[in-house]
Amino acid sequence: MWLKSPDANSEPDDEKKGTHLSPMPVIWPDGRSWRVDAVVTYRSYGRSFLGTLVERWDVKINGRIKTVWCEHDRFFVERKKR
Repeated sequence: MWLKSPDANSEPDDEKKGTHLSPMPVIWPDGRSWRVDAVVTYRSYGRSFLGTLVERWDVKINGRIKTVWCEHDRFFVERKKR
């Protein structure tokens, strides 16, 4: 869902400086897809070097705010309550 792309002026071994995240479409395994209009907020919890990093994006899709999570390079959303 997200593409990490280095800035032309950044050092190749520098992971944080000069990089940005560009929203990509959300695509489900059954083929349905949605375009991400904007990233509203981003938060991270835990530490990458400890293996406990969890990232949260609040994104705007079709005018509505949705929360997308990433843990161990796996993106997911919370299951709807029934």
